[in-house]
Amino acid sequence: MLEIVAGVKQSRYTPLRYVAGYRHNGKKIMCKWECECECGQIFQAQAVALREGRQVSCGCHQRRRAAETCRSRGHTREVAEQVTSDYLSGLPAAKVAQKHNIHLASVLRHVRRLGKQVRPFTDSNRRYPINHDAFAAVTDESAYWVGFLIADGCVSDEGVVSLKIASVDHEHLELFRQFLGGGPPVWVGQKGVSAIAISCPKIVSDLAMLGVTPRKTFTAELPPRLIGNIHAMRGLVDGDGCLSWHKSGPRNRIPHIGICGTHSICSSFSSMAEKLVPGNPITVRPHATIWQSRFTGIRAAAFTALLYASGTALARKQKLASEFAEYALRNSR
Repeated sequence: MLEIVAGVKQSRYTPLRYVAGYRHNGKKIMCKWECECECGQIFQAQAVALREGRQVSCGCHQRRRAAETCRSRGHTREVAEQVTSDYLSGLPAAKVAQKHNIHLASVLRHVRRLGKQVRPFTDSNRRYPINHDAFAAVTDESAYWVGFLIADGCVSDEGVVSLKIASVDHEHLELFRQFLGGGPPVWVGQKGVSAIAISCPKIVSDLAMLGVTPRKTFTAELPPRLIGNIHAMRGLVDGDGCLSWHKSGPRNRIPHIGICGTHSICSSFSSMAEKLVPGNPITVRPHATIWQSRFTGIRAAAFTALLYASGTALARKQKLASEFAEYALRNSR
């Protein structure tokens, strides 16, 4: 062990005076020395750490060595800028670290040193890239997926957004992944279902502002800015609606369109149909524990044709909508 003497330089510091230890609540407090580092900094250090050689400076020596190590490993400002650029592009922090052959902590340190904001851990360590602002603005496509998620989606209390549909509509979930700009692969189950689940606090927050919340079965409603939006309504019909042909006699068939859900959702559906294709009022009726709204005939065909005229849509319902459009054209002459 080293002998500590006031005024005699040791390593990179000079002890100035001994700070006596004392007892508090029956516990011994470590004795300390007040020292002056060769860099000019005055600091206090535990006497035992100085005697055992575990502390050799105020901390500047360790920082200097860390900087030298960074330089020797190529951690220059140019590298920091490249790392930060890759990180801000949305690439997961783990993949940025792998790309530049550095530790994950070094990636986050570079980002902070350049004054940029570090994403939450669940996002920075994300395995699959995703567009966090997918629902930040209301567009035709985002409005459609909001409607579809209100109908068929689920948001857990843990902040996981999931979507589960029949396997025959598997490709529709791939369209959802495309809209999100990535995300985990679509899971295909053994009971005829396909599903996808994502965890992104920003998307969950944006969806909550658009009416997609946990436990929405009996409370779902379109937010004010999506009322009257034809793309959101098409998403609702794709999720909780029904397009079909009803028999009228041995050879004739007539189009039918309807939707099930909360009273608010069904009322929005009826109001839009009455506005786009004027006629008799479309009644919202109770259906088990929920509500339904439906109508048939050439009016249903005309409304469906308008609803599915453009934009994202479920393939099998888009096909029926095309048939309804032909029916409306034939019978309007």
